[in-house]
Amino acid sequence: MKKYIFLTSLIILGYGFFEVYKNFHLFVSNYEKLKLKLIEKRIVAKNIKIKEDLDNGFYNLENEKFIYKEYPLEEYGVKFSNLLDLKPIGYFDTYEDKIIFMSNDGNIYSTNNISEIRKGNFSITKFFDADENLKLDPIDEYSYRNIKIRDILIHNKNIFVVSNDSKKNNDNEYYASIKVLKGNLDTEMDKINFEEFYSTNEKFNNVNDWSHTGGRLIHLGQGNYLLSVADFQLDYPILEKKVFSNESIAGKTFIINGDKSEIFSKGHRNIQGLFYDKKNEIIFSSEHGPTGGDEINILEKNFNYGWPKSSYGTLGYEFPGHPRKHKKYGFKEPLYYWWPFNCAPSEITIVNNDFVKKWERSLLVSCLSGNNLNGKSIIRFVYNLESKKISRKKQYYIGDRIRDIKYFEKEKILILLLEGKKSLAFIYKK
Repeated sequence: MKKYIFLTSLIILGYGFFEVYKNFHLFVSNYEKLKLKLIEKRIVAKNIKIKEDLDNGFYNLENEKFIYKEYPLEEYGVKFSNLLDLKPIGYFDTYEDKIIFMSNDGNIYSTNNISEIRKGNFSITKFFDADENLKLDPIDEYSYRNIKIRDILIHNKNIFVVSNDSKKNNDNEYYASIKVLKGNLDTEMDKINFEEFYSTNEKFNNVNDWSHTGGRLIHLGQGNYLLSVADFQLDYPILEKKVFSNESIAGKTFIINGDKSEIFSKGHRNIQGLFYDKKNEIIFSSEHGPTGGDEINILEKNFNYGWPKSSYGTLGYEFPGHPRKHKKYGFKEPLYYWWPFNCAPSEITIVNNDFVKKWERSLLVSCLSGNNLNGKSIIRFVYNLESKKISRKKQYYIGDRIRDIKYFEKEKILILLLEGKKSLAFIYKK
């Protein structure tokens, strides 16, 4: 009898441990929610103080005082459509010591020299009216569908524009695809002739979420460009079939070189940030997960990153066989993931201790949303080349959706595109 009781107890205990192990992420989730409830007032008070500093034109980073400047674009002549909720607001890059900004209606603007902006002088001028392929549809009020622009890249005196290529079908429904346009900036800038750089014949008629119809583009060297393509938020199980297939563009990255392209990686949900570390030949990406599960990855050729079969964001996204761990199915584990609260990461950039003395090889990730633990902030990480692991260091509150971020090393200045205020912001020392 005692032996029977002992064995039964072992079985119950073992089952209990198994259930705790299997659902440990739910315990973590509850713990994080409780922790947030306990410390949220303190975080909000700290953020209010930071906001006061920002309004007074400075930011303290690691006890170093930086100048902080915001320039509302509409006050300087940039016009936005009043039909849309302005997401995404647009994207920017740098060219010949200036900032080139493409607004979401396809118009292109140029600022004055960044060295002048450092001195407190800011101006921005439109130099190109929207190309026909990128103009807004005056009838369509759904911003993520109507706004075609998903990224711009300026490289080798060319401007590349990533478009979701949305168009209306004959049956009054819309389809999405992907297209990259290329124009030369070395001629008269107001007469850019955009040509097709990359396109596909694949069209998606059943898009559930049009924020999943974009991509980012970076240059890797030797004529190679890397393009990310989102998953078009298709219905399951079509979603998995398309993302894992070699015959579809959905949920992948591509190497483009001239008129040739090939799949680089698979299993992506919605990449919003790409950065190429030339020195170490590392491609970093940031990716939106479902409820929880935002990721930072190092992209490597021929790897599958798991979506939609595996994700660390499981709450609120139900379909069969959805494990959290990636290795179980031979997928590559994320370098870092958010759980249970996302930050909606956008772009990534790398800064060094020439910007902040204590910031050795820092990876900065900008956030679009999220709660007080993550949201509307820049989050700093450090990647260890030897261990190949990343560590989260600190959150730097900005108080707005950061759509784009770049570090302009020549002037040692951090540039941010703030979506809510429709502003360009700058952080730099005197």
